[in-house]
Amino acid sequence: MKIIFLFSCLLLHISSAFSQQQYFNDESKTDLSFTQTLDKFNSLKPSDNWKEFFADSVYYVAVVDRQVWVKPSELVKLISYRKDEQEMLNFFHHHFRFGFRKVTNETFDYEDGVFKTMLENQYSFCTYPLTNKMDIEEGKCNCFVLTNARLREKPDTTSKIISTINNGCYYIDIPEFEGSEANPFKGWYKMNLNGNTGYIYSELVVPYTDYLTRIYWTFQKGKWKISIIYLPAGC
Repeated sequence: MKIIFLFSCLLLHISSAFSQQQYFNDESKTDLSFTQTLDKFNSLKPSDNWKEFFADSVYYVAVVDRQVWVKPSELVKLISYRKDEQEMLNFFHHHFRFGFRKVTNETFDYEDGVFKTMLENQYSFCTYPLTNKMDIEEGKCNCFVLTNARLREKPDTTSKIISTINNGCYYIDIPEFEGSEANPFKGWYKMNLNGNTGYIYSELVVPYTDYLTRIYWTFQKGKWKISIIYLPAGC
């Protein structure tokens, strides 16, 4: 009986761990040409010819009231708060580091259906959107934490470290963000991870709203191109 009890406790512990930490498969690794293109894009500087990685016309969707075809050069003012090329590239680098899934006629999900006429019969990859509206309404979200992110007692780099959080996707209560007037886009997230409540620097965490963003690469004329950028409210 004791052995059965201990085994049951072990199973409960394992299932509990998996319910909080969720990893997903980066399908971009299955295509060498796409991986090579990503590596080149992620090393770009503003002085490089970054426009060659975009389709001649990119379908840009911001919420539901703004859906336009734009030239790559127009993306800087649409995506960058300061209308800065480096900031725009950082936006893409930020989203691309968490992996992609394949999009085919057989794997369309609900959101992909919005772009079905553009993606149909195309070979495409899309960034992962892992939080849906229902999760957010219930006060939950997926949150990606980078390698060796330190959970601290206070929002300060000199504060005591409570624990070190392994990289991965965690399903948690929506974290609270604390920024500053000087830099409203950088700060700290207060969150509960593995039973501990503390603060993680915002650069080491992907906010739940980022998981609603979708960026599609399609294979056009022998080259991979960014063709669709979808930014729901809050992204």
